[in-house]
Amino acid sequence: MTTKTLSPADIFQDLQSKLSGIFQYMDWAEAEIEKACKAAPIHARPLLFGAFLTMRPEMDMPEMLYRAHCKELLTRIQDGADIHAPTIAEVATVLYEMALIHPLRRSATGLYLRIVRQVLTPARLKRAGLDVDTREVNIQEEYPGQFAEVEDEIKRTLAKRLPKRSEPYRRIPEGKRLAALEAAGIIFPKGGDMKQLYTIGYAGLSLEAVAQWVEDNDALLIDTRLRPYSPRPDWQKVAIGRRLGSRYQSVTALGNVNYKNGGPIQLQDEEAGIKVIMDALAERPVVLLCACKEVDECHRKVIAERVEEQTEMPTIHLSKLDIIPAPAHPQAPSSDDAEPQTQAPLEGFDVPSQTPPSVQLRLF
Repeated sequence: MTTKTLSPADIFQDLQSKLSGIFQYMDWAEAEIEKACKAAPIHARPLLFGAFLTMRPEMDMPEMLYRAHCKELLTRIQDGADIHAPTIAEVATVLYEMALIHPLRRSATGLYLRIVRQVLTPARLKRAGLDVDTREVNIQEEYPGQFAEVEDEIKRTLAKRLPKRSEPYRRIPEGKRLAALEAAGIIFPKGGDMKQLYTIGYAGLSLEAVAQWVEDNDALLIDTRLRPYSPRPDWQKVAIGRRLGSRYQSVTALGNVNYKNGGPIQLQDEEAGIKVIMDALAERPVVLLCACKEVDECHRKVIAERVEEQTEMPTIHLSKLDIIPAPAHPQAPSSDDAEPQTQAPLEGFDVPSQTPPSVQLRLF
C-alpha cells in the first residue's frame, strides 16, 4: 500500500479551503457589528464592538441567516438579554437540516416560512418567486398555535446541545481601525485620554462660588437642565453665560423630560448629550450642573453613570464643602489683636486613576 505524499502547495490549498468559510463568517460578523455600533447609543458601542467571539456560529448557515443570527445576538447584548438562548436563525437551520432528511410537518413548514419572511427582504422574496405570506397564513389557519410549540421544542433541544456562547467584553478599537470607524461616523470614547468628570447641585450655592471653582480647576461647566432657568437670577442661563463665558455650555439634550411629572428619569437625547460630554472631556475637566442638592435624587447621576461606562473612570460628586470649605475652629488668640485662623482654601482633589484591563482579540 502506497502513501501519497502531499506537497506544501497541496497542504496550503487544503488549509485555505477549510479556512475560507471561517473568514467569510468573520467578515459578515464584523459588518453586522459595525452596523449595530453605528445605530446604538454611544455608551453601548464598546460592548457591542467586543462581541466578536459571541457571534461565532455553532452550525453552518447561509449568509442571510447568519447575519440575522448576529443581529439578534447584538440586540440582546444591547438590551442586556440572555445571549445563550438559541436564535431564530439557529431554529431555521435545524428545520432546514431536518427537511433534507424527511419532509417537515405542516406546522414546522409554516414556522420555517415565517422565519424566511423575517430574514429575507421583500425584494429577495420576490426574486425567489416565494409567496410566503399566503402559504404561512394558510398553514397557520390549519394548525393554529402550533408554530410556537414547534419553535419552543427546537429551542429546548438546542439549549441542551449547543455550547455556551462567549460573553462580550468592553473593547475600544485602536489605531487605524479606530480612525476608520470614526471617519464612518462610529465614534468611540478615547479612554485614557479623558479628563475628570465632576457633578454639582447648585442648591445652597452662589454662582460666584461655583464659577470660581470652575476657573481654578480649568474646567467646563455643562448645564444639564432641560430648561436652564431658575427663580434665582444668578442661576439663569444668561447670567451663568455672562459670568463664565466659554467655560459654560447649556446642553438641554441631557435634560430629564420627566422632571416635572415624577416619572422615571429619561434624557431628552442621550446619545447627543453624552457625545458633547465625551468631546469636552478630551480637552478639559467637566462639571455637570443641576439644581438638585442630593446627587442620588438627581438625573446628573444617571448621566455620570453613562459616561463612566465609556471612560471607566469614577465620577467625583462635589458637595457644598468641596466648593466652599468650612472654616476651622478658631484657635485661642495670643493677644487682643490676634485674629482667628481659618482653614486654607481647597487646593484640589486626589483623583483615582483606573486603567481598563488589556484584552487580546481572538478569532473564531
